[in-house]
Amino acid sequence: MKTSARIAVLMPVYTIFAFGFFIAKAFLIRDVSFLFPEDVGYWRFITGLHNFLYWLPAVLASVGCIAFSWSFGSDAAKNLARFSAVQLKNYRAVFIVAGVSVALCFVTVEIFVPLISSAKSRLENRIQDYTWYIQHAESAYAEENASAAVFYAENALSLQPGNAEAKKLRDAALRLAAAGNYASSKTVSAVPSDLLSADNTPFSSLILLGKARAAFDAKNYFDAHYYAWWAYKLAGENDANSAEMQRLATEAWNIISRDSGFETDEAAQIFWKKREGYSALMEDDVLKAYYIFLDLYTISDFDPDIVRFYRLSTEALLQQYFFIDEVQNFALYEKFKNISFTVPLPGGGRESVCIGGVTTVAHTDSFVKYLRNYSSVTYDASGSLISAMAVPYVKLIAQKAGTFGSDFASVTGIQDAETFVPRLLFTSVDRKSRGIVISPVYSDVNTEAGEHNTVHVLPMSLKDFDLVCCASSEGPLYMNLASLFHFVPLAERYGLPVEIYQTFLLQRFTRPFLLFVLFLILALIAWDFKLESSQVFRFVWIFSFPVFTAVVMFFIEFLRYLIILLSYALSSFSLYGQLFTALILLFAAIVVLSIRFLSLYEKDKEKTA
Repeated sequence: MKTSARIAVLMPVYTIFAFGFFIAKAFLIRDVSFLFPEDVGYWRFITGLHNFLYWLPAVLASVGCIAFSWSFGSDAAKNLARFSAVQLKNYRAVFIVAGVSVALCFVTVEIFVPLISSAKSRLENRIQDYTWYIQHAESAYAEENASAAVFYAENALSLQPGNAEAKKLRDAALRLAAAGNYASSKTVSAVPSDLLSADNTPFSSLILLGKARAAFDAKNYFDAHYYAWWAYKLAGENDANSAEMQRLATEAWNIISRDSGFETDEAAQIFWKKREGYSALMEDDVLKAYYIFLDLYTISDFDPDIVRFYRLSTEALLQQYFFIDEVQNFALYEKFKNISFTVPLPGGGRESVCIGGVTTVAHTDSFVKYLRNYSSVTYDASGSLISAMAVPYVKLIAQKAGTFGSDFASVTGIQDAETFVPRLLFTSVDRKSRGIVISPVYSDVNTEAGEHNTVHVLPMSLKDFDLVCCASSEGPLYMNLASLFHFVPLAERYGLPVEIYQTFLLQRFTRPFLLFVLFLILALIAWDFKLESSQVFRFVWIFSFPVFTAVVMFFIEFLRYLIILLSYALSSFSLYGQLFTALILLFAAIVVLSIRFLSLYEKDKEKTA
């Protein structure tokens, strides 16, 4: 049998045997109390698959060594001189097997192992997350905190939809919420969408003033007041037309406030309710305005004023809040879990952030995310505690740094106006009911409660946020290699140990070359212990392979340890210097081992032994 044929037979057979062994071993695991019953089978399979892929380099290297020893003996009698054609053929076989094995191991370790590890962790965390949600829901309900009880119960049901206990708890929390009251709060408004074309453009206030005049002439007094009010707000008191803007806004509001004759009591009630909602919108009480226009829209969706201001009040609310039902079932789709990092603040000090889980909304280019179990602690430049806060869910919306005004750098910590930064919405409200609100819980030292905002900007770029979430959640062992390469220079800035990430980067970057060196070393060993051409390979020998595989695995771990020592030895070098030096050393090792292998011949057997 030819060399390539022997290798092609032996390596797949043993690899399949190893795969079956690790899968069977995983199904013998008895303690699965940390899993839901329906997840046990799948968890066992991916656990076995994960272990198999972890051992795959040792499996391929050990069976490759044995296959080499079997195949080298067939033509050993013809290999009578250094650098002979026979040894060149053997080297070509070693090179092909090593190259294919290294490529396979690199793909599995860098692509499939992180995916499998993530799926395994997700299954292991499901029952813990469910228990956590149920415990907090019961605690919140006992404290008559309806909003928190509803939130926790809904998320528990997303993990176990048919659970009667969670359903009962959710229904009781909803009844408690319906009886509660919520005092709406004043917030800072944003420019509505129908004014964005005029905002920040030359003569923007003149454009709005023209719309106000036209609306007043058409006796559309709500629009007249609306455009005149915004024109004055954008122009300021020193504008030449500010007096006319104020006059138009005042006259329109006086007409709106005047009690006109209505044909029915219902029409009068709708008008006064509409005026109340519009007044709340102008006074920046967006929660009150939203719920008023929601009620009006439900009973009168044909009124153009109601339709328009319902849309505007919804837009104003979503600038400061988000709806609770936006995060239903998101516990099933979290991309990252258990994240912690530190952000330096532009004015000095730092903010330590912890996030239980991150869910990215599909088809948004990662610009919209939801952060579960968010908490942060803020310190001043001297390290003294300023405040701490925690909230069950936060909505993250990416926004360009330049949109925060001319002093955006002091707010966002970013110098480029086009860079996207994370803008966080802390408070969530119910889409239909006024009584359900989930807001942060603060623990202040030097900050008064009145200074708290519903919106917060993390002083970092969105790209850095994604990288630090990946690095903190998956760690340097499982995160994408390209992401790890880009994150290492940022690790120290965000409070993560740069030495560890740099060491793992060096280890993972050199892993393919290290494995290639291992194959060459094993090829030299295989030559020393090659089977004689008269010997027949016995199938029963395959059952002794696991012992050799364990030995090879120990040797692989030893080589990885040497890389760690090399990383410490090169700590004075830059990242690129460390990678370059390691590659030079490994390349030199490959060349030396290749020359040594090509120089072997049959009469050299005793010497190499």
